[in-house]
Amino acid sequence: MIHRCLRNGSQAACILAGKDASSLGLLTADGKLVAPIGAEGFLVHLGDHDWVLSGFAAARCVAYLRDYAKRSFGTLPEARFNALRNYVGSRVSYMRLYQDIAQGRADALVASVVKA
Repeated sequence: MIHRCLRNGSQAACILAGKDASSLGLLTADGKLVAPIGAEGFLVHLGDHDWVLSGFAAARCVAYLRDYAKRSFGTLPEARFNALRNYVGSRVSYMRLYQDIAQGRADALVASVVKA
């Protein structure tokens, strides 16, 4: 699977750059990856895979902030909610906020950010 991603990524990058992947030494003439493959490609692939958690966490945080805003300020117009969401997100990471949501400590964290 990772071999296929690296091969396809190399081919796509070369197409965009107008280069031939085999002439650059990235792929063999029959389209296979040139061996040996360094660990860097695998690490980049795994590092870019954080969206599985970060996307989920961000969606949960926005839902939590919408509920928090309603409980604390009543129903806000969308533009005001977005300003609150962006302000909180600029002061504390959604990963940190998600951890506090999961542990039931988010209200105190958000209240301290909103008061600042």
